[in-house]
Order: sequence, then C-alpha cells, then structure tokens
Amino acid sequence: MHSHYSFSALRCYAYLIFPHHENEIAQSEAANKKPFARYWLHNGFITVDNEKMSKSLGNFFTVREIAEEFDYEVIRLFMLSSHYRSPINFSKTIMESAKSALDRLYNCVSDLEFKLSNAQVEAITEDEKKFKEVLEGYKAKYIDALDDDFNTADGISVIFEIVADTFDLSRELARIKRLFEKEAVVYIPYEYNYSVLEYVKSSGFSVWKNRGRC
Repeated sequence: MHSHYSFSALRCYAYLIFPHHENEIAQSEAANKKPFARYWLHNGFITVDNEKMSKSLGNFFTVREIAEEFDYEVIRLFMLSSHYRSPINFSKTIMESAKSALDRLYNCVSDLEFKLSNAQVEAITEDEKKFKEVLEGYKAKYIDALDDDFNTADGISVIFEIVADTFDLSRELARIKRLFEKEAVVYIPYEYNYSVLEYVKSSGFSVWKNRGRC
C-alpha cells in the first residue's frame, strides 16, 4: 500500500530495507510523483530488558501502551539518548532514568528563566563575554554531534553538560549567600566564576581579589 504523504524523515528497522522499504518508495513515488522521504533512518533492534522484542516472548509493547505510564517527551528523550543505528534496550528502570533526566532539564530551564526575569540590564562585562564564548563552544559541540551521522546521543550529552555547569553555579551561589548571612568576611578564591563575584557585589558587599578591589 502506498502513502499519500511525503516525509522529511522516517525511522524504521534496517532489516526491512529490502523488500519492504524499497517497495514502499516505488509505489508512493509512482503514485504521488514526488519524493517519498528526504531522509530514511534505519535503526537497530529494540530489546526489552536485554531480550529481543517479540510477540512470542510476550514482551511486545506499542508506543501508546508505554505512553500510558510515561509521557511522550520521556519516550522521545529515551529514543534520542542512543544513536539511531545502535540497538535500543527498553526497561522501566531506563525509562525512569529518562524521566529524571527530563525533570532535571526542565528544572534548569525554570531556574534560568527566573534568573533572566530578575536580571538587571547592564553593559556586558569582559567576564560575561568570556562566558558567552563558552556557551558558543557548547553550541559548536552540539552541532558537530548532529553533523556526525545525526548523533543525538552525543548532542544530548552536550545539553546535560550545560545543565551540570548551571546547577554547579547555582549551588555555589546559594552556598556563598548562606555564608554572607552568617559571616562578616568571606574569602572568595581568585579563580571563582565571574557570576559568583557579580552576585556578591550586587548584594551590596565589597569584593577583593589579589589585594585589589573589584
């Protein structure tokens, strides 16, 4: 049966290339007079708890059945966390990990949105310019990953590098704030991230580095 639709990308099992996919292309393009798909990604097998998914083994699930327990965004993150050519192992433990990872990502976004909404509009500093360059580096790494045979697994790893750096900074800011609430003088190492120093100065405290006032 041919399709009446044209797709940007399709993802299917590699072992079905011949004759099923080639037949689908021939029928659909002959009927519709246009390309069937721009990209056709042939993925590895799906296993369940490290066993091949099969109706005969009783471990066959549809996406709709999985979505009754896990949100579709969790399923998408789970699928994208491995290279499309690699086998994908499904288990509830892995799905729970994907759910936790997605929650962590949304918490990071929420935290950044809060900081952005409460930020003061000022001229960008030299340290901020350097930090912007760091972010551009992350962007380049992400693009390089996707350019490498659509390696979404490495691309997502880059995203969570940013998340980890953001949470590390937020925890450090919270720690410094608690210290200032208790101590009159707090020593801040010279190599501290500019955001920590900017936070301290914006809170009305004086900051010295290498015996020179900031």
